[in-house]
Amino acid sequence: VPQLPTYETVRKIPTGRMDLKERQRLREQMDMLDIKRNENIAKKKAASRQKFLKHVFWLKQEDERIKKVRDVKLAAEREQRIHMKEESEQKIEEADNNEKEKQRHRRKNVEAKEERYSEQDSEDYRQLRARWKVRDKEKSKAIGEARERQAKANAAAKTKAIEEKSSGGKIGQRRQAAWTSRDDRIKRKDSEWLKRVLEIKAERLRTKKMMEERNQESLRIQHELRQPIFAAQLLRTSEREKAVEAVQKAQESYTEKRSLPKKVKKKGKFAQQAAGTQDPKAGKKPDKISDTDKVLDAVEAKMRAEMEEQGRRSKLDDNRTQKIVKANKARELKCKQHMAEIRQSYRDLHSAAEAKASERKIIHSQKEVEMAGAEERKKQELARLCKLREQNILKRESARIAAMAA
Repeated sequence: VPQLPTYETVRKIPTGRMDLKERQRLREQMDMLDIKRNENIAKKKAASRQKFLKHVFWLKQEDERIKKVRDVKLAAEREQRIHMKEESEQKIEEADNNEKEKQRHRRKNVEAKEERYSEQDSEDYRQLRARWKVRDKEKSKAIGEARERQAKANAAAKTKAIEEKSSGGKIGQRRQAAWTSRDDRIKRKDSEWLKRVLEIKAERLRTKKMMEERNQESLRIQHELRQPIFAAQLLRTSEREKAVEAVQKAQESYTEKRSLPKKVKKKGKFAQQAAGTQDPKAGKKPDKISDTDKVLDAVEAKMRAEMEEQGRRSKLDDNRTQKIVKANKARELKCKQHMAEIRQSYRDLHSAAEAKASERKIIHSQKEVEMAGAEERKKQELARLCKLREQNILKRESARIAAMAA
């Protein structure tokens, strides 16, 4: 977006030495800048408006073109659907005609077959009635023989029942004696069991009492034996605490003696104070450090160096231990992640196999259900045909009987 230029109103134009005409001309040129800028802005706005109008006209043309293409496609699709509908209706009509023709041929074949079956059934019925007569004679004979055998068996059972009833008194006495002996045996066993339980209870109480007495005796003996030891231990503890306090005091006095004297400032504003407080023995030179002090200083420096080295090594050892612990944790975490991935892959593979197996089972069960349904439908169709055949046979038989009676 074009913007207005910012002019400085405080500072003057750096024209230097310039006459009034040139200065006036320069001001006019600067005023022309706003005019030219407004003209350029108007030109750009007009150009952008023309471009926008051109884009709007193009959008309208494109929309009209798309509508025409869509109308053409819709008309073609409508014609195609009409043609497909006519073809489907024609196919349905042809299928109906074919089905009617097949039904006509089927009825003709059924009538011919029924006529052929009726002639065959009449002969079969005649033979069947003859076989039924023979079978009825055999059945009546078998029933008579079975009744005779049942009568003989009933008579034998009645005789046996009479004999058992006569011998029932002796069996009852023997049974009563057996029950009495059984009750005595159970009572004896219960009394023996109760006696054993009471003996075990008394023995456990005696053992518990003896254990309590032994525990009390051992506590008394241990108390008598340990009290002197505890008293001596308390005495030794107090002596050690006193020794530790003495060592600490000696160490504090030694450190105080070995500490350097405080440095006194003797320059500047502290010069007069230092001069006023000067020791009369300051003119004397201090004594030289003895050999013993030098040896002590060397030993102390050596001990400090060893302690610093030991501290440095302990720090390095701690860092090394921390790094080893971190490495072990990282390795364990990586191993756990790897094992988790392996377990997940195994679960995925196993679940995929189970899913396939379950899918196969479902398909197999569906196939079995479909086969069972097909078998059931086949059986029903066969039963229907048999029933229809029997009905036709009965109708023909009744018609034949009526004809014979007439």
